[in-house]
Amino acid sequence: LLLLLFVVPFPDSVKNHGVLEAHNSGKLYMQAPGKLKTLLVRHGDRVQKGQLLAVMENPDLLSEISMIEAGKTEADAQYRQALHKTHGELDALAQKLTSLEVRNRDLHQQLGQLEVRANQDGEWVAPELHEFNGAWLQRGYALGEIVDRSRFRFIAVIPQEQADFLFKQTFHQAELRLSGQADIRLALPQVFINPYQSQRLPSVALGWMGGGDIAVNTSEPGGDKAKESFFILRAEVPAPELGQSMVLHGLSGTLRLQLPAQPLYRQGWRALEQLVQKRYAL
Repeated sequence: LLLLLFVVPFPDSVKNHGVLEAHNSGKLYMQAPGKLKTLLVRHGDRVQKGQLLAVMENPDLLSEISMIEAGKTEADAQYRQALHKTHGELDALAQKLTSLEVRNRDLHQQLGQLEVRANQDGEWVAPELHEFNGAWLQRGYALGEIVDRSRFRFIAVIPQEQADFLFKQTFHQAELRLSGQADIRLALPQVFINPYQSQRLPSVALGWMGGGDIAVNTSEPGGDKAKESFFILRAEVPAPELGQSMVLHGLSGTLRLQLPAQPLYRQGWRALEQLVQKRYAL
């Protein structure tokens, strides 16, 4: 029994939860308030950079543009009339024309922003946007995301009590298992741990509000701010591994880091140290 506990080495590993993330992805937000009039693409469609995705409308914006243009016409006529009669009003009328011109340019810029175009090549990800057809959307609303599925990386969260131990270790092997595909193991040759602490989770799915294990600050509306600082682990997913399973942007999974074999006593003592550090912040 003593030999098994203190001498005989047993396989050792560490598991961390995380999410898949595409190297090239970008979210599209509403740049100006408006009503969703026409949706030209569907969830999962392949889009090209500059392609028109959706068209919004804002009747109030069009009315204000008409009023500004009418005001410009009136101010221009007053300026021309002042050239022949009262030169003292020229400066005030010139300032008024300049102000109306600036406002007109700003409104036309907002009008152009009502046409949503792709900012890169990739796959259009917006599974719920069609439900808002005809609805009024405020500025800053997230319409969807464009994902390039050619390259992926896995991002995991490392608690503070594991960070110091992992920084000192050399990983013999790293295997990734995605949610719903536990029978498929993806080998990850390179693993990198960011040496800087963070409090913003890479995905809401890792926190309590998204069904994850990380405690989050419930007072934050986004649900991605953790109560305690953590470290980020990144691992590239090689291209040959991508074809073995269904790889989706934002899909959660578990990364298993194979460590050098150690006796059960060393493994148990390490687990006890981590528990004490987490419980009493020692």
